[in-house]
Amino acid sequence: KEVMIQSLCEYVFENTDQQRMAYEDIMRRECMGSIVLEDAGIMLLHAKSKATKQFEFKLFLSDTPLTFLREANIKAIVFMLIQEHPLSVQTSLLSMINQSLIDDDRFIADIQSQHEGRIRESIQRLCQTWLTTQTKQHILG
Repeated sequence: KEVMIQSLCEYVFENTDQQRMAYEDIMRRECMGSIVLEDAGIMLLHAKSKATKQFEFKLFLSDTPLTFLREANIKAIVFMLIQEHPLSVQTSLLSMINQSLIDDDRFIADIQSQHEGRIRESIQRLCQTWLTTQTKQHILG
């Protein structure tokens, strides 16, 4: 698992210092517990990190189950990092995506389909819903 997380950090960041910081921050978060949606075949890796100054979102898909978790049939990894001291809007967006991985059957099905167009449309739908909710909350109080 550690090797896989290191490889993902190397893929996301070119700079070796960012790779190291991202890896350390994700591993620290993983020590608190992994988020694996076994029935959906999805693993979530997320953390606050010194490695980034923006919201990082990557989705890694595999045709065959990843073998680093014996008990799970993982074919998708959702990788999200936000800056160490995030803005509330970033935290809200991260929380919405986390929650959608749990209770949005359409989003889960689109990830499982591994169809890039469906996944993109699903993410756009989620972001549009989130933006509409945020706008209503701020305008209506």
